[in-house]
Amino acid sequence: MKKYDLAVFDMDGTLFDSADTIYNAAIDTFEKLGMKDVNFPRDQFEPKIGAHFGDIFREFGIHVPDIEHYINVYKEIYFDHIDDTKFYRGIPELLAELKGSGMRLALLTTKNQYQTERIADHFGLHDWFEYLMGRKPGIKIKPDPEPLEMIIGHFGCSKGKTVMIGDSEFDIGCGINAGVDTIAVGYGYRDHEFLLNEKPVHFTATVAGLKELLLG
Repeated sequence: MKKYDLAVFDMDGTLFDSADTIYNAAIDTFEKLGMKDVNFPRDQFEPKIGAHFGDIFREFGIHVPDIEHYINVYKEIYFDHIDDTKFYRGIPELLAELKGSGMRLALLTTKNQYQTERIADHFGLHDWFEYLMGRKPGIKIKPDPEPLEMIIGHFGCSKGKTVMIGDSEFDIGCGINAGVDTIAVGYGYRDHEFLLNEKPVHFTATVAGLKELLLG
């Protein structure tokens, strides 16, 4: 039996393991821009996935003269590596079961809308998700509640029957700021202690645990 009317999912680290795609595209973008000597350790990069590239590179001490140009080039190179992205095991089956239960499904990501739509087309996300919210001009991004509140308004659901699901502080913060339940998933890019410190309503380390929280 479904416990919520509306489940809003993050994408990277929640639906997909896209770390190979993101890391390799980031490195290739530096090469494309003639910054061939730039490198950063994969094991330190992965826990930062979901943050803005400008913030990530600043932490690594990497100066990018024009971060917006870097990101625009990256967005295209990303799709050269799209087949390195894989669903976490059990996610397609879970999404199908949630939809079959009558639960409404939406996606909320900080990727821009064009990139979000291309990824959705590639992986068939429209089979499950009725609404895709990527980064759009004039709309704030997670952890600001604005995009989540727009999704809730689109469906006409109550906040009490809505849940935000993700693997990062941005997802949990967005849900908390919007006043909805949150589920932190520990199979993504943040460690368990970090996520628990963000005070989600629920935490699970597995897709099976996520199913239990959503369907009982």
